[in-house]
Amino acid sequence: MNPTFTQPHVVIRPTLPADTPAILEFCKRIWGGQDYIPFVWDEWRGDPKGILFTAEYAGKAVGIVRIVHTAPGQWWFEGFRVDPAYQGQRIGTQLHEYLVDWWLAHGDGKVRLWTNAKRVKVQHLCERRGFIHTQTRGMYTAAPLAEPLEAFTPVKADEIPSAVDFARQASSQSISGETMDITWQAVTPNETNLRELLSWETGRVLWWRGRQGLLCLWKNDEYRPPCPAIALAACESTNLPALLLDARRSAHQDGFDKIVINARLTPEMDATLTSAGFARENDDSNFEYERVHPMHHSP
Repeated sequence: MNPTFTQPHVVIRPTLPADTPAILEFCKRIWGGQDYIPFVWDEWRGDPKGILFTAEYAGKAVGIVRIVHTAPGQWWFEGFRVDPAYQGQRIGTQLHEYLVDWWLAHGDGKVRLWTNAKRVKVQHLCERRGFIHTQTRGMYTAAPLAEPLEAFTPVKADEIPSAVDFARQASSQSISGETMDITWQAVTPNETNLRELLSWETGRVLWWRGRQGLLCLWKNDEYRPPCPAIALAACESTNLPALLLDARRSAHQDGFDKIVINARLTPEMDATLTSAGFARENDDSNFEYERVHPMHHSP
């Protein structure tokens, strides 16, 4: 898009309440009408941890993006959307550039994002701005196991620091990766997010077999009916199949008809999940990218 003196140009600014109708309208034409943005829009607008930005063109909202401060030293980009009627005019590129520059000015630590494996242009854009492709993720599902279970005890609030230390030191990280997935956001295990998960009515933070492992769950309501999603399964590498099997037994105990995990896609993780009765849901996958702040890196 090359505006002249008489043509409008793209302005990126914080999202206003008046933008809502236009944004929800163009989201109806994304992902075959299955975009999740309309279902989380009110929550996002009221979430103090996140900031929404709008791309405005000729007085109309034609794109959005969101940055979330998920935990100290951890940030997340999500919700990149451009009105299909304005595709091919570099609006998405301008949104990405704006958000990276905002984070460089105001953020610290690491920022991460996911993008579909098929979105090559987004991948090139990330790499051009210093992001590193750290892993690829895909969805696995399993049926509950109708078997007895006495393997889990709730983590207490004062045990959260110990739980974080356990998760970060668990050898299973070499298989499952450094980050956990909480409501479609990738974070390194930390006290802020585990306390948040513990406070949710549908969240679970559980010790496994006398602190031999740690299991974190959140309820994924994008499935019908909703089902538990594994945010984190941490233990000794050799125990990971057994922990995942007990997660399936837990799903049955809680009355669900399936359990899911947004898992790292590697041969070793696939073999581990397969041995515990999980199967790949489809061929769709997302690339995880991250960038370390050049001036304000948090360990």
